[in-house]
Amino acid sequence: RLIEERYPSHGIYGEEFGSVRTSAEYVWVLDPIDGTKMFITGKPLFGTLIACLYRGAPLVGVIDQCVLKERWVGVIGQGTEFNGEPV
Repeated sequence: RLIEERYPSHGIYGEEFGSVRTSAEYVWVLDPIDGTKMFITGKPLFGTLIACLYRGAPLVGVIDQCVLKERWVGVIGQGTEFNGEPV
């Protein structure tokens, strides 16, 4: 909902909650719990995946593994960071 409220013309492709406006110029790709089986069994090998595409090309991508306190962020033209440090 937050994305739709802030960016009403953007699309969303969501693994858990369905998709809207997937042909929009900007499309957010969301997987709130990647690794559902690991999550259900209590193993810390799951995470949240977020990306934003512009005309089908990725602009930014985030992998967050909260239990392991690991966050990867990749931004087009800026490279990749792991927990705030360049990779």
